[in-house]
Formats: sequence, C-alpha cells, structure tokens
Amino acid sequence: MREQNRQLREENHQLKEGMQTRARIDQAMGVVVALGGVTPDDAWDLLREVSMNTTRSCG
Repeated sequence: MREQNRQLREENHQLKEGMQTRARIDQAMGVVVALGGVTPDDAWDLLREVSMNTTRSCG
C-alpha cells in the first residue's frame, strides 16, 4: 500500500510538471507565431530545432 501511494504521488508530480512545461511551450509558440508571422506548426518546428541546438528542452 505504501509503495502504491509513493508511485501515485510520483506520477502526480510528473503530470503536474508536464502540464507546466506544456504551458510554457504553448506560450513560446504564441510569441513565435505573433512576432514571426508563422503558423503554429512552423513555430513548433522552429522551437524544436532551437531546442536540439541548445541546452533547452521542448518538453
């Protein structure tokens, strides 16, 4: 029972982090779309490319 509770707490923590990360990515995509005049798909591709060439992660 304790192990199951620990696993559930860990999963909950990971899900919360994932939601926060996703919100930051969505905000960055919005900025790129607004300032760069590109589509959301192009913004995602650009952010992913920058992520691969820097120490930043997209998720």
